[in-house]
Amino acid sequence: MITIDNPQDPVIQAIFLKGNLRMLSRGFKHSRMSGKQALALATDLTGNKYKRGQYHEAITDLVRIIDGVKP
Repeated sequence: MITIDNPQDPVIQAIFLKGNLRMLSRGFKHSRMSGKQALALATDLTGNKYKRGQYHEAITDLVRIIDGVKP
């Protein structure tokens, strides 16, 4: 069993959001979160603004956070 000690940690949030954005970029839809909401969360984490459909750019910036590089 895996326990996440701090789900508010930006790295943990970036990991989960990256997976969600990858699914959105491939055409899947989330029933509780729109693409606009997902990109807004990515903006909160990275500080970069994203327009509709800029999933790949957001994923690239999130990978930098996960790897420990400042965006």
